[in-house]
Amino acid sequence: MKAEPTLAQLRRRPHWSCSSLGTFLNVCSLQWAFRYVYRRAPRHTSPALVLGGVFPRALTFLFNRQMDGEDTSISAITELFSELLLQACRSADPPVLFSPEEDVNSLQALGVRMLEAFIAEINQEERILGVAVPFSVPLVDQDGNAVSKPLIGEYDLVIQAGDSVVIVDWKTSARRWAEKKAHQELQPTCYLYAWQQKNGSTPVHFRYDIVTKAKTATVQRIETIRHSDHFGRLVEKVKQIERVCKAEAFIPSDQSWACADCPYGLACQSWHRERSRSLYDFRLAA
Repeated sequence: MKAEPTLAQLRRRPHWSCSSLGTFLNVCSLQWAFRYVYRRAPRHTSPALVLGGVFPRALTFLFNRQMDGEDTSISAITELFSELLLQACRSADPPVLFSPEEDVNSLQALGVRMLEAFIAEINQEERILGVAVPFSVPLVDQDGNAVSKPLIGEYDLVIQAGDSVVIVDWKTSARRWAEKKAHQELQPTCYLYAWQQKNGSTPVHFRYDIVTKAKTATVQRIETIRHSDHFGRLVEKVKQIERVCKAEAFIPSDQSWACADCPYGLACQSWHRERSRSLYDFRLAA
């Protein structure tokens, strides 16, 4: 049987991802263009980005071991996390930009506290169906027409919880989420759409497992669902985004919450002076 492609392999081809769409829709279309179209080098790597990348890797190892019926100590997981974090900070290009109040050691200590809190809250009665499950599906509108690129991603965890199949996504957050946030997020729509495309109309829920970066880390679980009308709206959004991209109609969001720590801040400041047609091949923009 032919092995399913990994997420890394899927990323080599032109595609849409939830993070890419989220940057375009919710952060800044120009930031999206600097990263995915113009390929500008970011001026720094944020500690939050490093932590958010390493944290799920440690959990992936843990849940894979659990799915195989093997016990793993908390100390083994936190040691793995610490090693991965140090490697990620050393190899970050551009370098990680820490605030005066933090450094790699404080980031490591924070991540360990978060992992310990998360592991303590794991429900052992939930049956693991899959860990780090990649997907690639076409984005098809209500007339049966597919957009130019597929939607790709990876489910952090798929579980059986009672009578329900649940897609779980792990999040790190500075603070607890308002309940309504999960119901407004794009990611559940993307992931549940992908599940429907791959598995038909089998009912499935989506759950965020959120661990906070507070001094005393807490774990919050919020479940949400989507319906076919959400999926139709998603595809129409992507179709319109593609029109904007082909016209190179990227506009800076000067009052975005992301401006203060934007890795393309310098390029943004000169955007209005340097703007010119790039004549890029949109099919190559991921």
